[in-house]
Amino acid sequence: GRARGQLRGQLGGGLHQGVRLVQRVEEAPAGALFRRHGAARVEQFGRAALADGRIRAGSATKVVNASVVLQLAAENRLSLDSSVQELLPGLLTDAFTQPVTVRNLLNHTSGIQAGAGLNGPWEEQYAHRFDRLPVAEVVRTAVAKGPAFDPGEQQQYLNINYTLLALIVEKVTGHPFEAEATRREL
Repeated sequence: GRARGQLRGQLGGGLHQGVRLVQRVEEAPAGALFRRHGAARVEQFGRAALADGRIRAGSATKVVNASVVLQLAAENRLSLDSSVQELLPGLLTDAFTQPVTVRNLLNHTSGIQAGAGLNGPWEEQYAHRFDRLPVAEVVRTAVAKGPAFDPGEQQQYLNINYTLLALIVEKVTGHPFEAEATRREL
């Protein structure tokens, strides 16, 4: 239908075989879109996925991140009550006078504000969809703002919490987050 054609146009004319998390868009009776996982068919689109190709998994990685953190806690390699200040000394500014715990990061009650991001109108975001911001820049700009509230006082769903959790995984394990997540979950 119309939505499928729009998706093909946005993807540059094709999907790739072998990609396990492909979004398929269908039109609903009320005009809403549903997204489901599936696999592209090479016979339909004419080309296979690159063996070393990458896809953006987006927020789907948050559950992987949380799972790795909880595994490390179960292994007594970190505590959910450990603070960012203990685990990543010097990362937070002096404006963070209260401990920000791993638990606060997991449940989005850290008070840490969002860092630099690729925001703006949809067209601008789409134009920059393959851009990557350095993690250090995102974290630096987030902590420079100081806390929005004391840890545990409010809840605010922000990606920065999972960015810091990934840094904690790297510090605790001594491995890049991608490698640790792959070894444990993928």
